[in-house]
Amino acid sequence: MPKQTKRPKARVRRRPPSSPPAACRAPAPEVLEWRVHLVRSSPARGAVLAVVVAAVGGLCFYLFRSLPFALFSVLALLGATAEYLFPIRFRLTPEGAEMRNLHNWRRISWAEVRKVYLLDEGVKLSPLPHGGPREAFRGVMLRWEERQKSGAGLLQDQVIDYVERRVAQHRAQDHAGLSGS
Repeated sequence: MPKQTKRPKARVRRRPPSSPPAACRAPAPEVLEWRVHLVRSSPARGAVLAVVVAAVGGLCFYLFRSLPFALFSVLALLGATAEYLFPIRFRLTPEGAEMRNLHNWRRISWAEVRKVYLLDEGVKLSPLPHGGPREAFRGVMLRWEERQKSGAGLLQDQVIDYVERRVAQHRAQDHAGLSGS
């Protein structure tokens, strides 16, 4: 009898028992969208970053007398800090999860999710079955802001419920497909 290989299970850390059970909450929508602007949580850091970017651009122009080089250095710094400086749009659909930014777009289908991490700042969906050095560069991080973490009908609970439901749904489909073959 051939041995069946099973996909690694995605792990979801459960929310604290203070949250109401899923049966008491409103049903999750088919598509969940929200926006996060990380610089709002620390405007002082944003101001310091703007000064540093301007100073680097000015210094490059002063030292090299080259406007293209100065613009390149400013654009490189803005690109490196874009996730912090510019708004990020998140979208959860029945097909998968996606994150969009000024120049960055990441998407992962629910079938590709192998591991789920519940963190203070969001939920990390990873396609890797085990952590490691590549973990930071793979998957999608679904973030929420501090102001979205408290209150009734809150985004944090909606995101966790949606992810739990979709990961469990795809896990059940995978097991049905393995046992049905």
